[in-house]
Amino acid sequence: MGRYPNSNGRLAIATAIITAVSALIAGPVAALMLSWLTATQQRQKTLDDYARQDEVADRLERAAMASRIRLEEVARLAAETAATQAATAVVTDSKLNVIHTLVNSQLSAALQNELDGLVREVAVIRELIELKRANGKEPTSDSLTILAASDSKIIELRQTLDNRAKETAKAAAAAAAGKTTP
Repeated sequence: MGRYPNSNGRLAIATAIITAVSALIAGPVAALMLSWLTATQQRQKTLDDYARQDEVADRLERAAMASRIRLEEVARLAAETAATQAATAVVTDSKLNVIHTLVNSQLSAALQNELDGLVREVAVIRELIELKRANGKEPTSDSLTILAASDSKIIELRQTLDNRAKETAKAAAAAAAGKTTP
């Protein structure tokens, strides 16, 4: 025995109490520690997930910005192309109007020359028919057929030239007003 009587007994009781208290505390503390550890891990997973979502959102934002920049560039290039095409169209239209005028004037001149030639030809055929009749002869059927065809052609040419003159006047009026003509 020790120096104090019943000291071993007290020690045993104290040890038993400490063990019992430790056992009583250890269960709830272990549960609390496990709960805290699980909550901490869950919070970290959530934070990691938020970070991943932020990274994805940043990538999407950068991609959207790049797409906007490309779209603006495409729009700018389309506007430049449209402006260039419009300018080219104006120049082309102007040149086509000049060509159209030249071709029309040359065609009108050719038609007028044909009309003048036919008028002279008809005058000669009529005079020939009068001379034949004055000599007591009837004109040939070929001469009369040619005369009738030439008269029809003269009427047709005069109508064509009149229509061309009207259309040219309309085109000139439209050009003076700043409109384009078909």
